[in-house]
Amino acid sequence: MVPGQETGWYRHDVPLYDRVLGGELEVDYGGGTVKRYRAGDTFLEAMDRYHNGRVVGGGTVQILVVFMGAEDVSDTEMRK
Repeated sequence: MVPGQETGWYRHDVPLYDRVLGGELEVDYGGGTVKRYRAGDTFLEAMDRYHNGRVVGGGTVQILVVFMGAEDVSDTEMRK
């Protein structure tokens, strides 16, 4: 993701694990909860809750994402 880019509001119906490989990402979980993740950070993404990621700082963000899904279950749903 490039500086200033946002993911758009989305949610997951399956667990997934992230590792930030480079850059800095801010995630808005709604209701005033915002967290910042930097290169080297690992975290489980929110399930069943819409959230929006945004690149902060001057560099690009690279994230390794591992989905732990199931057959016939959508892993990501964008807010309509």
